[in-house]
Amino acid sequence: MLKYRYPFDLETIDRQERMKKGYSGESLVDHWLSDLFMSSSCLYLCDLRLNVDFEQLQIDSLIIFDRSVIVFEIKNYTMDLRYQNGHFYRQSGEMLTSVRAQLDKIRRLMSKVIADYDSTVEVKVMPFFVNSKQQISGLPLDGDVLVPGNYQHVLAPYIDSRAPRDDLARYLVSLNQVNDFDRKLEIDYDSVSKGIYCEKCHQPLTKKSQRQYGCSACDRVYNAHQVVSHQLKVYRHIWADRPVTTKTAYEWMDGKICWRTLQRILANKIDESLIPRG
Repeated sequence: MLKYRYPFDLETIDRQERMKKGYSGESLVDHWLSDLFMSSSCLYLCDLRLNVDFEQLQIDSLIIFDRSVIVFEIKNYTMDLRYQNGHFYRQSGEMLTSVRAQLDKIRRLMSKVIADYDSTVEVKVMPFFVNSKQQISGLPLDGDVLVPGNYQHVLAPYIDSRAPRDDLARYLVSLNQVNDFDRKLEIDYDSVSKGIYCEKCHQPLTKKSQRQYGCSACDRVYNAHQVVSHQLKVYRHIWADRPVTTKTAYEWMDGKICWRTLQRILANKIDESLIPRG
């Protein structure tokens, strides 16, 4: 939404790109596991935020079976790797110590969380490398490292598990809480370019006629109500706690929608998202 209207620094751009890749990988795993365990008795949890012994933990996803829990750490890497003695190496020979440290941390903290509730439940942590073009040499056929080509085989023994532990799922969900993994990107309002922008490609819009606004980048045309609706949804998405009035809406759109038109659209309240707050 802000790609063409905010001066992001390189560190932020890099972080956002990693987050997009991570989200894409997690979505793939959600789809694959949902298909694999469609007729099975298990419970699937995503995006758990836990604080354990003053350490923060973010769990991509996990599956709860009757006597075991499998925790997945999803990696959407493009680089080829080598796996040897529980460690991952780049093709250059450099060890990826961060991956091993992350997996060890997840295993240690999740084992404690589960053991505090029921010490008889087994905890397994499996890294899941989702990029089908990535090559990882040295992977054992029945090991705990998952890739698109082996996850069905490795997880097949769990498909016919007995009814899962609903109580354990509720316990884990009860521990979910906000931590630093939920930190939102801080956007300086004064540094954002004001105006009206395309809902599809987010490029600036220009007025084509008394009631129509067009995007020269993708040739889409919008009426005033559509423009106002989108601009305020963007505003509320970024600053959810800020009140919206006719004055702030006019300022946010840099006067590109005339005051009377903006008042009329907001007064009609056709769309709940357009109702001014504050």
